Amino acid sequence: MQQANEAYERGNLLELLELLELQLQLEYIDPAHLANLSADRLKHYIQILKD
Repeated sequence: MQQANEAYERGNLLELLELLELQLQLEYIDPAHLANLSADRLKHYIQILKD
């Protein structure tokens, strides 16, 4: 998830999506971490996935 956060900060959306997909496939995403995401960042991730 750290790499996904860094990709987000760099504005590298393609890398971000690839990392999130990989983490989901590996079931590596920590539910507690997701629960602590800011509402704005979560909205941004959702919009990226919709696009």
